[in-house]
Amino acid sequence: MGDFYRAHLAAGDLEGIDALIAALAEAGLDVKALFVASLKNDAVAAWLAQMMDSAPPNIILNATFFSARREGEGRSV
Repeated sequence: MGDFYRAHLAAGDLEGIDALIAALAEAGLDVKALFVASLKNDAVAAWLAQMMDSAPPNIILNATFFSARREGEGRSV
């Protein structure tokens, strides 16, 4: 499971993300790439938690390049 920065999606600049997904899939991983608007949004965090509960990932790659830590909490989803 991976997520990426929305600027990549907005700019149509997904070649790097697509290449990473293809390389991981070629290596035998079942890749699910997820776009989220904000990991700090409660609705997004709930949806992402539900996704992870329904298909627990072995590896999480975060390509957002910034902290997803929520205020007042020890960890994000």
